[in-house]
Amino acid sequence: QEKMTGHTSITKRPADLTLAIIFFVKAVLAIFSDYINAVGPSNTLTKEAVMAMCETWPPRWFCDIFWDGWIPKDPLLLQNPVWLKWGCILSAFIYTPFYFVAIYALVYQRKWIREPMLLWSWGLILTMVFILAENFLGPVRTSDPIMLLLVYGIYIACPIYTLIRYWSPSSVEISPAASNKGKSKAN
Repeated sequence: QEKMTGHTSITKRPADLTLAIIFFVKAVLAIFSDYINAVGPSNTLTKEAVMAMCETWPPRWFCDIFWDGWIPKDPLLLQNPVWLKWGCILSAFIYTPFYFVAIYALVYQRKWIREPMLLWSWGLILTMVFILAENFLGPVRTSDPIMLLLVYGIYIACPIYTLIRYWSPSSVEISPAASNKGKSKAN
C-alpha cells in the first residue's frame, strides 16, 4: 500500500502522527472554546452572554463546562480584553483551517507546509506569552496555576517543538510521489 500511495504511512512517523493528533484536538477546542471569546463581548464576558451564545453555538453542555470548569482557572477569559478577543478570532477563524491543512500536509508529507508551520508557531508562542503573563502577573490572576500550566503547556510545547522540527528547510520529508511529480513536470 505504501507503493500505491507514494508516501510513508503517518502511522510509521510518530512525530508527524503526534502533531496531527494535537492539531485535530486544537481545532476542535478552537471551534468550541476560542469561538466563545471571539464572538463574545470585549472587556466583560458574563454568564448571561455565554449562555445566550449557546442558543446557536457552541452546545449548551460545552458552555456549562467552559463557565463552571475553566473560567475559574483562567479569569482572563472572563475579562476578554480586546487583544485576547482578537487572539481568539485568530485561533477560531485562521488557525482552525490551518490545522486541517497541516494535518493533510503531515499525512501526505508535503514540503510546502514548512513556512506556514513556522508562522503558526511564532504566532501561538507570542499569544501564549501574553496569556500566561496576564494570568500570572496581571491584576486578575489564576486561582489554579498548576492546572493552567498543565492545560496551556501543550500550547507552548507544541509550537516550540514545531519551530525546532521545521526550522531547517531540509527537516521536511517530502513524499516520493511529490518529488516524482516535480521531476516529471520539469521534463
